[in-house]
Amino acid sequence: MCGIEAPISRQPTNDAPPTDAPSSRIPSSTQSVNVTSVRSASRRSAPRRSHRTSDTASVAAASTSRKAGPSYISSISSTGESLAGPAANSIAARPRFGLYGGMTNIRMVAPAEPAFRDWHDSIRVAHLAGREPSWWPAVESARAYHAREPIRLRYFAIGAFEGDTCVGGAQVGLPMQRDTETMAVELGVLPTFRGRGVGTTLAAYVKDLARQHDRTIIQTEITVPAGRQLAETNGGRFARAAGMRSVSAEDRFVLDLPWDERRPAGMAQADGYRIVLFVDRVPDDYVAQWARLRTHMDQDVPTGELTRTPESIGIDRIREAERNFAEQGWTRLRTMAFTAASVGAGYTELYVSRYDDDFVVQDDTFVDRAHRGHRLGARMKRANLRQLACLDGPWKWVQTHTELNNVAMQRTNEALGFRRVDVLHEVEGRLR
Repeated sequence: MCGIEAPISRQPTNDAPPTDAPSSRIPSSTQSVNVTSVRSASRRSAPRRSHRTSDTASVAAASTSRKAGPSYISSISSTGESLAGPAANSIAARPRFGLYGGMTNIRMVAPAEPAFRDWHDSIRVAHLAGREPSWWPAVESARAYHAREPIRLRYFAIGAFEGDTCVGGAQVGLPMQRDTETMAVELGVLPTFRGRGVGTTLAAYVKDLARQHDRTIIQTEITVPAGRQLAETNGGRFARAAGMRSVSAEDRFVLDLPWDERRPAGMAQADGYRIVLFVDRVPDDYVAQWARLRTHMDQDVPTGELTRTPESIGIDRIREAERNFAEQGWTRLRTMAFTAASVGAGYTELYVSRYDDDFVVQDDTFVDRAHRGHRLGARMKRANLRQLACLDGPWKWVQTHTELNNVAMQRTNEALGFRRVDVLHEVEGRLR
């Protein structure tokens, strides 16, 4: 039965990701840890699309692989345009000459500018071209987190213009409190403008920015179609040429909606646990336990060799994230598992954007160490999918990411009806 009211005010917009449009992560999972995040984010923008997004940053991420859900994801587009371009002496907003002989003007784009929409669209189109349907954050969400006063993560929007046309762009994320030697980059060039030096010129600008802010490690993400190897793609080859390598990889899963809840089999409920569902704000009675589980999630989530420092999440951070998500137009469907003694054992979250009629993002799914082996992850995800079904929305898919070696969560996703569509590689290298 549906015991919730639909809290999502639908706001029609032309900026919702198209049906062919995380992560990201945003969100991700691992081998010994039942965790799922979307990246998305951090790409995990809203939920996390990339490991670089955080719950208090624009994209909403929180604990899993820092990736996404709807969080803004940092990545190299399938064009393979990389950070191997020549360096320049300054990042002043001045024209740069592309390798093809024309003039490309590379400059910062403010969130209040009309050109911000063009910048956002250029990266979105670049990254979604030729892919299976994929979530992408709406421009409204991107404006919100770019305009916010930076506390933990600072964003830059960099556009490549030929005349008045934005032909590509980069989003740069600079951590301000932890991992301050790193820079997260997402770079893309419109398909019709590739092969003309635009990406290389953008990359040179980004490298200047990294040096100005004393960043020595560049992090990005590359999506590889199912059945192909990273080294076979343009993005993989260019990343390798720039001295970057894959340090973590996750399968991207998509669930077709409406969901058939009769499909899951073998998910018998374990005795001694109760499941609680709520929307957006974590009830005051539960918030301390939610913060504890979020902290454990951040410590347990596998990120391979990615440069990142786990952090402790307090109640203030939880409330701050809730405000930020609401500001970006996100509604979060949340489920917690408790023991008979009312001890929090795990949680899961779905992210729903008022600007997107296509995708819902499955972010974190986490079961604390002492409570694993009872299929709590599957039970919570199933309960949350039922909560989503109660909203009777227009969405076509749920997207999530799961670490390649997390066999338990991979099987859970498949039992629920998710299908693998591609692989997201976290790629990292030293600036040179």
